[in-house]
Amino acid sequence: MIVKPSERMRLNKTIILLFTCLTLGQAVAADSAESTEARATRWLTNRLNVAAWQGLMDKWNASKAEMTAPIENLSLPVDLYSDGRKRIVLLARRAQILSKSLIFAEGVRLEMLSPEGKTEGVVLAEDCLLDQSTKRGYCRGLVDVTKGTDHIKGRGMMFAADEKFIKILAECEIRTKRIPTNVGRLP
Repeated sequence: MIVKPSERMRLNKTIILLFTCLTLGQAVAADSAESTEARATRWLTNRLNVAAWQGLMDKWNASKAEMTAPIENLSLPVDLYSDGRKRIVLLARRAQILSKSLIFAEGVRLEMLSPEGKTEGVVLAEDCLLDQSTKRGYCRGLVDVTKGTDHIKGRGMMFAADEKFIKILAECEIRTKRIPTNVGRLP
C-alpha cells in the first residue's frame, strides 16, 4: 500500500492526537480518583475523630458542678456570617459562663439561621458544654435536630459550627423525606 506524504502527515498527527488524548484522559481520571479518595478520607477522618472533642468531654463533670449561679434565659450568638449577621444562636433556659470561652447550658436551643435571618434548623438538647473559641460543643443528654424535612434525635452529640458538623453518639433515630419510599422494592 502506498501512502501519499500528505496522508502520512495527517495519519501521524491523528496518532499523536489520539495518544495525547489517551494520556491526558488517564491523568485526569487518576487525578479525579485521587482527589475523590482524598476528600473521602478527609471527610471520614474529620467525622470519626473524637480527639477534637476530648477536652470538652473531660471538662463535662467539673463544668456541670460549677453551675452554681446560672443565668436564666440566655441568648448568645455562637457563629456569625462574614458580614456580621448571626448564623447560629444559643438560647438556654439556664447557663453558666465558666471562662472567657466556655459555657455550660441546660434546656438548650441552637437556631441555625439563613443569611436573611430566617430559621433553617433547630437543635434541642437537655444540656451542652460549648467552647466559643473553637465553636464546638458536646452534649450528653437527649438531643433533637431538625433541618428542613430531616429530623434526627438521640442521646449525646458533638458539633462544630465552622465545619457544619453534627454527630449523634447513641440511640440515633433519623427521619427524612429525601429517601424514596420505594427503595429496595420491586416495580
